[in-house]
Amino acid sequence: MRPRGCVPRGWQSENLKGPDRMLRITGGTVYDPANGINGEVRDLDVEDGKFVSSVTGGRTIDATGLVIFPEGVDVHTHVAGGSINFARAMTPEDHRRTQAFIRSQTRRSGLGGMAPTTFATGYLYAGMGFTTVNEAAVPVLSAPHTHEEIADIPIVDKSCLVLMANNEIMLDLLEAGEYERAKRMVAWHVWAAKAYGVKAVNPGGVAAWKWGKDAKQRSEPVEGYKNTTPGSIAASLAKIIDELGLPHPIHLHCNNLGAPGNVSTTLETMKHLEGHRAHLAHLQYHACGGDDWHAMKFEAAQLAEYFNAHPNMTTDAGAVLFGDTVTITADGPWQHLLYKLTGRKWGNLDVENETGCGIVPSSYRPSNLVNAVQWATGLELLLLIDDAWRVFLSTDHPNGACFWRYPEIIQLLMCADYRKECMAQLPPEIKNRITLPEIDRECMSFENCPVEMERIERAEIQQCIAA
Repeated sequence: MRPRGCVPRGWQSENLKGPDRMLRITGGTVYDPANGINGEVRDLDVEDGKFVSSVTGGRTIDATGLVIFPEGVDVHTHVAGGSINFARAMTPEDHRRTQAFIRSQTRRSGLGGMAPTTFATGYLYAGMGFTTVNEAAVPVLSAPHTHEEIADIPIVDKSCLVLMANNEIMLDLLEAGEYERAKRMVAWHVWAAKAYGVKAVNPGGVAAWKWGKDAKQRSEPVEGYKNTTPGSIAASLAKIIDELGLPHPIHLHCNNLGAPGNVSTTLETMKHLEGHRAHLAHLQYHACGGDDWHAMKFEAAQLAEYFNAHPNMTTDAGAVLFGDTVTITADGPWQHLLYKLTGRKWGNLDVENETGCGIVPSSYRPSNLVNAVQWATGLELLLLIDDAWRVFLSTDHPNGACFWRYPEIIQLLMCADYRKECMAQLPPEIKNRITLPEIDRECMSFENCPVEMERIERAEIQQCIAA
């Protein structure tokens, strides 16, 4: 499988001259959903970084036996900066059991496992066909260090999002009704952090956590404020981002992550954002129903129905896979709750008046009812959302699982029989808490409608996954 998809990095006219501006890829099996190409063996010609009908001369790549497909983009991952370093430091046992990646020419090495190091990250993503990754949570104070690590990730293109929803300077300006100054302040932070957009984590909740509180209700004032609520913070940021014309909408981690019954908070948030662009991060963690942990179920179908009817939104699934991992988030209150629920190691960090960070190693087990429902819910969201161009495959790496396990999720999405085999290993009482057994959809390609393209041979599916 060609790591960079069709056009290798650097094949742009401003970088290459003469015959090097042209490229022919021969013999590959091409998948291009946007142009209705579904597994055709054909040649591709590239000139000045664009596909053309034919080229004369230049370089030729023999792709016989390989799959050529659109490059992968991970819109929500954690691969650089203080939080992932904090996670690595808290899981030394993972380093001892992880094989190192070695590149002999420079003697650079890296570790894989739950939180791969920068060098390994680039090669692991490229090996799956991904070319772009988005580091989803960067405090402006530590942005220079984050960019140093981003620059050390090889092969893939990188971007990042600056954390803003708990910045006390911005909250003070919104409380005082100085919206225009708040907008200028957000614009400056995006520029200073050299960010692609803005991340909003538990709006108001991380600021309240510094006082030992949280922000559970969207309409209640944040601790220390009279008029500023989680709802007003999210709405103001969404409006600011639209008015600034940023390419990426507000990247929103809703309040009440992981808590029973938080689906009502999520739906209220989605309704509050009507009229603005919005990207809802790791939606699986915000689809919880039930009144307590024992009665917890997930409402993916309810969220998918609302999402399908509102094209102003995009999302990433935040899918869960069984096994060991480490959870990292700027949502400090949630991490403290997770620590109390699991009894695992816990680390917490406040970043001056900007944001925070919590770390808790975690394990997802099929025998655990809540974990089993989480596993099913991430798949349900990916299968129930009609428009595949508005939902991204993600595990909120490393929270739900490590990114290099994406092929496992792809197999689950492509094969209903395989899903049923996996569901047979789950606790019997899960059946009345999920809708996955009722879903027969098989995603053979990322088409722009719920109607599936023709079935491809099972052996070919397995070949794609193995590659």
